Amino acid sequence: MKIVVYSFSKNGEEIGEKLLDLGAYEICHKRSKDYKISKEVESDFKEYDALIFISSTGIAVRMISKYIVSKETDPAVLVIDDMGRFTISLLSGHIGGANELTLNISKVLGNTPVVTTATDGRGIEAVDVFAKRMGYKIDNLAKVKDLMSMRINEGKIHCYSETGEYPSDDGLIRSDDFESREADGWIYISSDLREFNTPVCRLIPRNVNVGIGCRRGIKRSTLETVLLKAFDLAKLDIRGIGRIASIEDKKDEEGIIELAKKYGVDFITFTRDEINSVKDLRERSDFVRETMGVYAVSEPSAILLGGELILTKYKEDGVTISITKKRGGQ
Repeated sequence: MKIVVYSFSKNGEEIGEKLLDLGAYEICHKRSKDYKISKEVESDFKEYDALIFISSTGIAVRMISKYIVSKETDPAVLVIDDMGRFTISLLSGHIGGANELTLNISKVLGNTPVVTTATDGRGIEAVDVFAKRMGYKIDNLAKVKDLMSMRINEGKIHCYSETGEYPSDDGLIRSDDFESREADGWIYISSDLREFNTPVCRLIPRNVNVGIGCRRGIKRSTLETVLLKAFDLAKLDIRGIGRIASIEDKKDEEGIIELAKKYGVDFITFTRDEINSVKDLRERSDFVRETMGVYAVSEPSAILLGGELILTKYKEDGVTISITKKRGGQ
């Protein structure tokens, strides 16, 4: 985590120097005597993960106000008073990590942490914090706010998780009864696509694995078109893709490499022996056996990545896609 610290007085400088000992972070200390800090903030707001003002909250608010865009992208902003009595989480408490950073810095300085987000005050793990901790995608950040507002106001929030992981909140009602009339809203943790009749916050785990077989020299655009059709057929969210695999002959297949890069996932290849070790295949091809030395590529590749076989084979334009999905305990 890259942090910039701004100090405006002698006391502030001393506090800033103490923060340089926080070994878990990469920290730059900018003193007002050395920098025109008001001119530094705009670029720092984009460059750093967190900004810490050793000043009044008023100074911090005025300096950052023009650059605030969204809780999805804004850095964490903290304020430490000039006397070092309080560490205050000012902006991006959850996704930006300001609340966690506030608690960590407060321990170092031995002062009082000030965290004002409603969920933290009630001992509830906010959905966006949980999603960040687990590496889940948030379908719609605005829905997080809606569901957390319901939860804080004692609404009945039902939660389904196919991974077996849930936010730390004893007030959530764990359920798979999606037709329940008791639910005011849902937290739905799944890569499956499903419609709801009540407000829903969808969190998408990367638990879908893809096996690919294809002709040599296939374009990334062709692979992606077929992949998206396969996900649509399986009623899966493409953002749930976790890994891609194929036979070792495809380790330098540029189309697959580019596809994996676009979706930010690992591309893994298996040897013929590994692929042939998968005996319980639903489909076998003598042609593939003659040309590749295995009875199939996509299905065993997906199976070797782990999980339940969701789509045995979808074939189009020289591309074959198989899909497995890992659920809780798999």
